[in-house]
Amino acid sequence: MASGQQLKRWAVKGLLKSTAGLLMGTVIAQMPAKIAAQETTPQEGAAPEILREAVEAEGLGESEGLQRGGRSPAAKIGTFTAGSCPFQIPPAIAAERFQCGFVTVPERHSQPDAGRVLKLGVVVLKGQSLEDRESENSDAENNNAELQPDPLVMVQGGPGGSMVELAPYFGPELATAPGFGANRDLILFDQRGTLHSEPFLFCDEVYQFRVDHARDPESPELREKLDRATVACRDRLTEDGVDLAAFNSVESAADVAMVVQALGYDEFNLYGVSYGTMLAQHVMRDHPERLRSVVLDSVAPLDISFVEAVPKNTDRVLRKFFEACEDSKPCNAAYPNLEAEFFEAIARLNEEPIEIKLPNVGAIEAAIARGTAIENLRFSDFLVPILFDGDALLLSLNVSFYSSQLIPSLPQAVHEAYRGNYSGLLRTLPTLVFSKSQADGVYNSVICSEDGGFDADDVEVRGIRPELVETLRESPADVLRTCGVWQVPLLGDRVNRRVRSRIPTLLLSGDFDHITPPSFAARVARRLRRSYRYTFPHLGHALLGSDACVTLTIGRFLENPRQDPDPDCVDQELNFTVPVQPTMVPAVVHQGQVETLVPDGWSSGGDSNTWSELSDVGPTGRSLVFFSVPGTDEPVFLQNLLQSLPYKFLPSFTKELGDRQWTISVIDNPAQVSVVASTAIAGQVYFVALDTDTLWHRDAVLDEVLGNFQVVSPAGAQP
Repeated sequence: MASGQQLKRWAVKGLLKSTAGLLMGTVIAQMPAKIAAQETTPQEGAAPEILREAVEAEGLGESEGLQRGGRSPAAKIGTFTAGSCPFQIPPAIAAERFQCGFVTVPERHSQPDAGRVLKLGVVVLKGQSLEDRESENSDAENNNAELQPDPLVMVQGGPGGSMVELAPYFGPELATAPGFGANRDLILFDQRGTLHSEPFLFCDEVYQFRVDHARDPESPELREKLDRATVACRDRLTEDGVDLAAFNSVESAADVAMVVQALGYDEFNLYGVSYGTMLAQHVMRDHPERLRSVVLDSVAPLDISFVEAVPKNTDRVLRKFFEACEDSKPCNAAYPNLEAEFFEAIARLNEEPIEIKLPNVGAIEAAIARGTAIENLRFSDFLVPILFDGDALLLSLNVSFYSSQLIPSLPQAVHEAYRGNYSGLLRTLPTLVFSKSQADGVYNSVICSEDGGFDADDVEVRGIRPELVETLRESPADVLRTCGVWQVPLLGDRVNRRVRSRIPTLLLSGDFDHITPPSFAARVARRLRRSYRYTFPHLGHALLGSDACVTLTIGRFLENPRQDPDPDCVDQELNFTVPVQPTMVPAVVHQGQVETLVPDGWSSGGDSNTWSELSDVGPTGRSLVFFSVPGTDEPVFLQNLLQSLPYKFLPSFTKELGDRQWTISVIDNPAQVSVVASTAIAGQVYFVALDTDTLWHRDAVLDEVLGNFQVVSPAGAQP
């Protein structure tokens, strides 16, 4: 029998090691619908006349498009076909500013007349003329800039991530930002093999393995099952006619040039994030002739395998994180033993792994794609039980640095994990583990052909904290094992050489980036004669969209790439979140029957029984629900309620608050912080349900709500 230390959760730990690449850390609701090609006339604007010509070209309709496993004789290389957008147009942007569709490219650019024709999903967000911006009373900086002829092409990371699906999220900010959509067209396109391109190299076999074996302990047999799932995906795609070796950075770089040409533009600017910075460097080397400028966000070098550097970079960011909290007076006062608590939690979970439940993001995506409204989903039906150990906790903190918005709250999340609540460190995990929008096949083909040539024994671990070495060394080794079964050839030494260029280039890094540290950007910049480099001390990975200063810096650079953007907002202080007693305000609930306190700023939305916390981008997930039933047998009512809910609860306990006794029932899931409280008053059983994200917030809010709970108009009485 395996000991607790040996029971290591494969589907979380192993999967995260295999995806410990350049995945963008933004956790978003993703739209898996494909672009439906329609012959519609493009809107007039900065996009050239060739858009209309492409739509009118014979044989480019959906019915005569790409045929599985082969080449459609009607398909024309390097043409654009307009279609509907695979997302809901943000209300803040006029619908006519969006142009969606696909561009056809050859599977092998060196053999354009042989093999398959691929379709790349494309979104063009058109810039506005000065007249249009003035009519909207925009007061943005440089609002007087004329509409520019050179678009900004934006490519995503992963490799295998979708840029098109980010259009409704980036769109509202970038549509009016100077240098971006305010006065130039933005082109977002999905690289070959990704979500809104055809074919989409998603490995359903691997996805099902993750779901089916999420709570199985690691073993050689389970690793072999994962290998078989990977082989099954490889064989299926190959039988469908996919040349897996053609899904690489060199071919994708040629795609970038062809997309721009198909849309009728001449000179263009290029933005790449994460792996997209590697792709951008390939474009700079192979297709520099029309590049006006390049922006590299979270920079990965070509001459170093980032996979090989995962152990050192992980150790670096963890040391920096704990040192930053120690150097912050508020953080150190709130969490004086944070580093020790974290490693104690790791040791505890490695000795005795626990089961937690995470939402199956892929299944939720599929349900929404079938037309199920979000409000009609029972999210409890989509929870997947997983076995969670200390190594998984380590990797959960590590991938949290993908999201800069999470960094201020990570000390609090680590302390909560020490207390047994892991929800704060699990916010990015479901998307990484269970998403169906990531193209596994693209990831494998790109990484194995470009970064898979190292030797596992050469991975540098000197200076790394001893208790981390074993876990962190496994990540590169697992990538090499996957490459062994994926079987694509290495591209050769040329693709791994540093690029020399005089193209104006802006390089941006976050100091809390765990996968592409600032030293990577410095390395790349040494060969770029006209480059400007900035490190944001308070940010992590994938900077655009995480801070207004990043948008400002890039916008200034795009306006004049030959001049240092010289932003004065880069050196911002990182302010960690620490517990603060919430301010409570009086509220009337239960249809006027009860007076109590609720957190200040929470909204009832006209329903006095439901109160929610709102942020600038919507609900935060913190909420209070009040309800009651007539009767006096509280234990029976409570038992019936708990049994009707799709969750397990810990044994209930009682607590004296105010002038009465409450029964407290806490949900039995270390990944959730939810509680139900009940009490009987004057022939009525009252219930209070609270959803939140931290134990201290749960206790602080619940004590105030229950301690000030007063029935002022019993049910049935006249007010």
